Amino acid sequence: MIRPAHPDDAPAISTLICDQVEKFIAPELTEEGRRTLLTEMDGEHIAAHLADPAFRYHVYEDTPGNIVGIVSTRDNSHLFGLYVDDAYHGRGIARRLWEVAREACLAAGASGEFTVKSSRYAVGVYEKFGFEREGDEAEKNGVVFIPLRLRGPER
Repeated sequence: MIRPAHPDDAPAISTLICDQVEKFIAPELTEEGRRTLLTEMDGEHIAAHLADPAFRYHVYEDTPGNIVGIVSTRDNSHLFGLYVDDAYHGRGIARRLWEVAREACLAAGASGEFTVKSSRYAVGVYEKFGFEREGDEAEKNGVVFIPLRLRGPER
């Protein structure tokens, strides 16, 4: 089940994200990048995002209270984060989360054009959603990312 995230979800969201970052993203980062990314995804930062109207979070629960996927957007135009517990990969959860987030942004007046700063690991998933590379691989504070853009129809 997909639902909007609540402030009390911050610890579970952070735990899920940090676990997936450690498994799939951190191994390709410098120690500085690993620390930077994990700090940006700690419970305090997630709680601040949940309180910030520029951000929107949705969670996927396989059973009530068990969050196994999250999607977050910023400013109705940037896919800020998309994480699914690796035990649930290949079930279409990421696509469903993205579709819900995209529709929420469009309903709030988004143009349908979105950006994302992807890890190397996730580029293929975003490309399946229609995102295209916008530039070369870059690095900021030790975090490596590939800028992608989804050009959507104006609504």
